[in-house]
Amino acid sequence: MSLISCPKCSGREFSIIGGDLLIVKCLKCGYQLKVHTHQGYLEVNGELIHWTEIEACKEKAQEVIQRMLLNYVDVEKIVNEVLKNSNKLDKKEILRILKLVIKRLINEAKLKDEKFYHFLMECYSKVSKLFKS
Repeated sequence: MSLISCPKCSGREFSIIGGDLLIVKCLKCGYQLKVHTHQGYLEVNGELIHWTEIEACKEKAQEVIQRMLLNYVDVEKIVNEVLKNSNKLDKKEILRILKLVIKRLINEAKLKDEKFYHFLMECYSKVSKLFKS
């Protein structure tokens, strides 16, 4: 019984092709499928990275983003800075993290600092526009 099926033709018979990663070839249509044998690893920019490394990058990005927002840095500058310093996160993931940090700061600033609250609301709308594009 085969546990995988070909994404192209739904075939269930494969031959194994050697290489760094386990690659199987569908015997029905010839499609080659990469199978990751290391649990917990994700392919990012062509290399295998353990999920804990990605989570550590996300936490560091949250700290950097929060520090920059507290200094009234523009959204585009924040995204570019985090992209420059992290090769493990893509732009969409950075925008998700930025949105999360802004939401958290909005709740804190709502009653304390009106100027900062309005700055965060502008940032949130910019991030939403960037996220959609």
